[in-house]
Amino acid sequence: MQRHVLGFFVVVGTMAACTMGSFAQSGSGDGAAKPAGQENAGAKQKQYRPETVKKFDANGDGRLDESEVAAMEEARAARKAKLKEYDTNKDGKLDDQERAALREAEKAKRQAAKKAEKQAAKAGKSKEAKSEESGKDLTFDDLEQKNKGKKLAHDEIMQELAADEDDTIVLPSVNVDQNYIIKDDTKDKDGHTTFTDPWKYTLKFAGQYTFGGPKQNDWGLRMTVPLAYNSPGNYTDYATKSARKKHDTYGFGDISIKLKRAFGITRDLRSSLSLKAQFPTAKEGLGQDQYQLQPEAVFSYKMSKTYTGLLTLGYLHGFARFNDQPKAGKTSTSSDMDSYSIKPQINIALPYKCLFTVNYKASWKIKDGDTTFLDSAKIKLSKRIGKLNTGLGFQKAFKDEDYYDSQIDLTCSYNF
Repeated sequence: MQRHVLGFFVVVGTMAACTMGSFAQSGSGDGAAKPAGQENAGAKQKQYRPETVKKFDANGDGRLDESEVAAMEEARAARKAKLKEYDTNKDGKLDDQERAALREAEKAKRQAAKKAEKQAAKAGKSKEAKSEESGKDLTFDDLEQKNKGKKLAHDEIMQELAADEDDTIVLPSVNVDQNYIIKDDTKDKDGHTTFTDPWKYTLKFAGQYTFGGPKQNDWGLRMTVPLAYNSPGNYTDYATKSARKKHDTYGFGDISIKLKRAFGITRDLRSSLSLKAQFPTAKEGLGQDQYQLQPEAVFSYKMSKTYTGLLTLGYLHGFARFNDQPKAGKTSTSSDMDSYSIKPQINIALPYKCLFTVNYKASWKIKDGDTTFLDSAKIKLSKRIGKLNTGLGFQKAFKDEDYYDSQIDLTCSYNF
């Protein structure tokens, strides 16, 4: 009997031990589902105040990760450093006097930084220049980008300089040009000198508006308004042996409007078509005394970085004008006139933002059944000064019939 009772207690103890082991395993499984690290992190996260989390929660997930906690600690360290520096009475906080001292110090630092930036900008020293001076070499990419920017700026300047002499470049601009014309003495049919020391001065105001397309491949509308002063010189009548000075005239010259369209054929070859209309708004001796229409075609080829060749083909038609006379009726003041011209030209890019231009123009003028050959040559030196394109030119005509003998040009333009 005792043996049976002892076996019963052994079986019950064994079952109890197995049951306790299973509970222990179950409890350890629940703990693995929630690591101690996360429990500690959660407990630590709850210690931050909502305003602190809102201030440093950069990614907006409602909690602070390691980088955000580091930023918070850095800000706290900076505040502690300022407190240590400006807490003069060592009471662990800043009073009104100490806060005022802190604000004045920060204001002085900002003003010093702004002053240093202004001085660097005035001296024309960028960050790259400072790095070079301090012995810190720029990377190859930085140097390449820097040189590329300089090249683009230089190319734009040279393009603006050439725009005054190249119709294939269409840029919005305003121009003020001066022309001083020195004419040869005129003679009558017997070879006697009739006019001596004639000259003419013209001041031209012009503006060009561009529209229609991307830069340098669009339309341009240009209007020119000249003011002229003409001195015909001294007149000698050999029939009566009398000499007198002709009256000088001044006023508006012939106003003109020019419409042009530029085309990019290839990367180096460009062309333009234009139509110019000139109106007889000038007094006698200051203009052509007729309406004129002048279509032109220009071809421009960039041979190299230095040389650009141009060819201009032009045609001009002048319309006859008539005046109504009370007795004689309509009388002609000018005849129909046609002119064909060709002008080769070369532009040479020079150092120091300069451009040299030379051209030769030959034209055939047909009037009253007679054909007259006229030709001239021109040289011009242009230079960029600040934001203005300036130029000095000299033109010589080899035929003086209804033409000037020599002309000096002073030009100034500004591109928008």
